[in-house]
Amino acid sequence: MTQMRVVSATVSQQKPWLALTPDDGTACVIDAVTGKQATRVGGQGAQADSSWLPTNQGVPLLLIANQVEINAYRLENETP
Repeated sequence: MTQMRVVSATVSQQKPWLALTPDDGTACVIDAVTGKQATRVGGQGAQADSSWLPTNQGVPLLLIANQVEINAYRLENETP
């Protein structure tokens, strides 16, 4: 079994969401209350970093930065 290393882990201040970016090039959001994965997106790079950007609408933006670019994602459903 191949082991993955978490490069970045960030908790949202607006929602009970945890963003993880492992070294496999993906990023995922976990609901910290239920433990369920809300979403996962690939192609982020092996050294990606994550952060949350609060918004006035109550649903924060997930920011993923790698060596080339910064991507912003909005979860469509407020309850992952």
